[in-house]
Amino acid sequence: MGSPSNVNARYTINVTDLIDQNRLSSLQIRITILCGLVLFFDGYDIASLSSTVPLLADAIKVKVSLMGAVFVFTSIGILAGNLVFGSLADRFGRKWMTVLSTCLCGIFVLMTPHVGSLQGLMVVRLLTGLGIGGAMPNAMAMVSEYSPKRSRSFLMTLAFTGVPIGGSSAHFLAAFFMKTFGWHWVFYFGAIVPLVLCLILIAALPEAIRFMVNRKQESERITLLLTTMYGKFTPADVPEGAAVDFILSEDPHKRRVPLADVMKEGRAGLTILAWIANFMTLVVGLFITSWFPTVLRLNGIPLTTGVQIAGLFNLAAVFGTPIVGRLMDRWTPSRALTFSYIASIIFVASFGFAGKSLVLLGIVTFLAGFFVYGSQAGLMAFAATLYPISLRATGLGWVFGVGRAGPIVGQGIGAFMIARHWPLANMFMAAAVPALIATVCLLAMKQILQKREAQAAVAPEPAGGRQ
Repeated sequence: MGSPSNVNARYTINVTDLIDQNRLSSLQIRITILCGLVLFFDGYDIASLSSTVPLLADAIKVKVSLMGAVFVFTSIGILAGNLVFGSLADRFGRKWMTVLSTCLCGIFVLMTPHVGSLQGLMVVRLLTGLGIGGAMPNAMAMVSEYSPKRSRSFLMTLAFTGVPIGGSSAHFLAAFFMKTFGWHWVFYFGAIVPLVLCLILIAALPEAIRFMVNRKQESERITLLLTTMYGKFTPADVPEGAAVDFILSEDPHKRRVPLADVMKEGRAGLTILAWIANFMTLVVGLFITSWFPTVLRLNGIPLTTGVQIAGLFNLAAVFGTPIVGRLMDRWTPSRALTFSYIASIIFVASFGFAGKSLVLLGIVTFLAGFFVYGSQAGLMAFAATLYPISLRATGLGWVFGVGRAGPIVGQGIGAFMIARHWPLANMFMAAAVPALIATVCLLAMKQILQKREAQAAVAPEPAGGRQ
């Protein structure tokens, strides 16, 4: 047991190191699965709207092109949810913000098919987007905080795959529900199951461990949680019943730095080009995921068939993201990304020339999704290399944040082209233009980096080198 003086002493345990040094426990796997399910239904609820646009428009008696405002309000809600629930999580905890966001999303998805006006639908989808935007970052942060460093990227990627799988499932299930129970069930399924999931999250999802450690009054809960994960986790020299203080390793990725620091030392041009490239990539992706079933229906393909074809675009992300990432490892990142972007231009532009051949449309859709999603994920990985570790979180945060305006523009452009009855070929030729702009930005970044490397080779860096 040890002497009383030892028992009364305080001992410090670094939770970050403990997680990094131990095996992956069943609790950590459970957290990854539960958060992956949250992200699955986020992806489902985003895509459920695009699967039913013509039917919702008929129900509220408006032109299909006016539904663009509904998409825009959804994206605004997602952006607001990212900001609002991220701040609230710092005060109330990630678990409860994940539960609240998922519950909020489920309630308003349930209301979606019963709204009687365009204005009402815009409000409902704004609030749905708020829930989606709140759940995504908190669920991802939960996985990150419970993952050992050696497997963190894999587990986070695995959980995030729930988004495209959910989006793809929404399209395939929409076709089934429309034929079997009616289109309202596309939303009923996307509402009822997440609401049940909220009860499971309350019972089975622990609070984020970083939040508990930072509060400094959760020692008993942290002890119980770590015991559940690892059995006896305290060092052998800590007496039973001794007071333990839990700490976290300093994480340079979490330190906030001003945007001005990101722009210093010749990074301004690279940063702005990365902003534009990510923005343009999301313009393409969200135009297709939002409007594709509607565009196919306007060109004579039944809606149930169109949503199944659209599902292939999201499904391709499951394959495109890791394969493009692997190519970036085997080739140079800029070479692999250039290849991926050029392929995305070709296949997006090819939509208009596929005609009504369902087989050809399916192949083109899958390949377009493969390279559009692969390019977007690869761009974020490439952008991470532009910044030293101390600036990486802020730099990537701005690249991601500026890009979030892309969906709003992409959805608005789709509504504009549909309202003016653009031919299918013209629509997708136009949709390929943002991908072309992103490619030009990528090539410009490559030139800047090559010039910097050449200058560094001629004039060696001062003592100490760069970060």
